[in-house]
Amino acid sequence: MGLDRTRLQHRANSLGIGGNAPGYNEFAIVILGDDELGRLFEFRLEAGAFIPDDSPEMREIDASVLGRDVLDRTRLVYDKPNGVVTLEVLSFDREWQVPPGPLPDQPGNIAR
Repeated sequence: MGLDRTRLQHRANSLGIGGNAPGYNEFAIVILGDDELGRLFEFRLEAGAFIPDDSPEMREIDASVLGRDVLDRTRLVYDKPNGVVTLEVLSFDREWQVPPGPLPDQPGNIAR
């Protein structure tokens, strides 16, 4: 994820299938983009996002989970026979209009 973990403040543990994972629970904003329509959707994670401690075991899954607090506000369709995944945003906290076309690759960079 490229996070400076020295700036995180709220220690937490997450218990899941793989066991207990130490880390941090921090306020976060997730932004999803629709490059065809030129729209960015902001989701504020007031309850926080779990960020695991940096370790060789956690590096592989560091940014792999999109939480239910975002997924519950979308319609996700997985069409395996046609190899298509569609995510339709149903509700969000804030929206921006941007010029249609490929969105920037860098986190935090929404300007073109």
